[in-house]
Amino acid sequence: MDALELLSQQLKIKSLGKIAKELEVSKSSLCLIRSKKYPNPQKMYSRIVDKYGNKQEIIGISVSSVDELEDLANLIKDIECI
Repeated sequence: MDALELLSQQLKIKSLGKIAKELEVSKSSLCLIRSKKYPNPQKMYSRIVDKYGNKQEIIGISVSSVDELEDLANLIKDIECI
């Protein structure tokens, strides 16, 4: 999804002012981006994609025994060595 699509998606659920605060830019800048009149918009597009683009997070891992916890700890150590 490109930056303008991500911005449009966010505007469906948030105000322009809230998005401007999240991106640390002015509302006027966002209006210019939306109307495709922003001069040299690549930095702004990058900012939008970095903030609202697809990201995956690991929220939590459930273990049911000490052995599983130790296995998980060893796996993390192995990953850090890669």
